Amino acid sequence: MIWKPSPNASYHSLLVPTVDSARTKYVLQNCVQNKVHTLSVGVTGTGKTVLINSILNELDEATWRINNIIYSSQTSSVKTQDMI
Repeated sequence: MIWKPSPNASYHSLLVPTVDSARTKYVLQNCVQNKVHTLSVGVTGTGKTVLINSILNELDEATWRINNIIYSSQTSSVKTQDMI
């Protein structure tokens, strides 16, 4: 099967599926459906945030409420508590 982007998709929004990203997306979608908490970790630039956001954007807004908290080396426990 050949992947083709949507004709009106902007370049920066494209997520080209690979074997690894398809596998990870499948696992994460099943975790969401079964309400299993997850934590995604890995080196910078592997597409964790993009993949998770694509899964979250597919959820029904009437059923799910999304709250993204982005962590960096500058994030402290006090900042996390303030965000929540």
